[in-house]
Amino acid sequence: MNSSSSEKIADLSFDTLNTVVGLKKFDQEFLSVLAEQDPSLHTNLLSYRQQKTNFTTIELSEFLLALAPHIEAFIVLNFGIENETKASRKRITNEKAIHVFKKQFIQRRSRRYRGEMDISYTELDLWLSQQINSSEDRELAVSQYA
Repeated sequence: MNSSSSEKIADLSFDTLNTVVGLKKFDQEFLSVLAEQDPSLHTNLLSYRQQKTNFTTIELSEFLLALAPHIEAFIVLNFGIENETKASRKRITNEKAIHVFKKQFIQRRSRRYRGEMDISYTELDLWLSQQINSSEDRELAVSQYA
């Protein structure tokens, strides 16, 4: 994204967003959008900002998790970063497959095995490379193969 001062975000220039007044205006636009999308969450946010809430730690976590998608959507839309966000989500989805594999295979199965290996690491690695067809992201390919 080009960050020239002529580019507009929520009808505000980047120069304006670098001021307290501009940020307050941007915030007011977010609050307006949130009030339309989720009035209850909007009310809770205003109460939280005015320190009129007594959230427990769990309630605060749940509140922030409920608020996060609204903040993300507002920023993504106003800064025109839809494509970048989609690419980031795709990378995160791919990483999930790796983490699931590590948890299921490495933590559970490989720790239990205590015997001698009948095959060398080099031979095993060669076999695995043939199975996954030398993918660009080897770690992801291995986890998906498993």
